[in-house]
Amino acid sequence: ANEFNKYGYGVKPRNLPNWLVGFVSLFDKEVREVKPLIGKEMQLSNDKIRRDLGIDFLPLEPSMICMAYDLIVIGLIKKDRTKGVAQEKKTTLKTVVEGN
Repeated sequence: ANEFNKYGYGVKPRNLPNWLVGFVSLFDKEVREVKPLIGKEMQLSNDKIRRDLGIDFLPLEPSMICMAYDLIVIGLIKKDRTKGVAQEKKTTLKTVVEGN
C-alpha cells in the first residue's frame, strides 16, 4: 500500500466478511468455488517445478507491486489525485526487484 500512496492511489487492504462471501457465492460460481477455502491454512510448495523445470520465481511482493502498476497503466485502477503512476514512474519488474 505504501508503494502507491505516494502517487495518490489510496490502496487499502481490506478483508471481505465471511457472511458476504457466503451471500455472493449464491450468485457467483467462482466465489462459490473458493468459499470452502475460507479460514483454511494452505501450505504450497513450488519445489517440484523448480527442480524439474529449473524455473526460479520472483518474490511475491515485487510481483504484486508490478501487477498493480500494470492495472493502473491499463486503467483498471483509477487515480485519486495525481497524473498516475504510468506518467510519473516507469516501473518494471526488474526495477521493483532491484529496488531502483
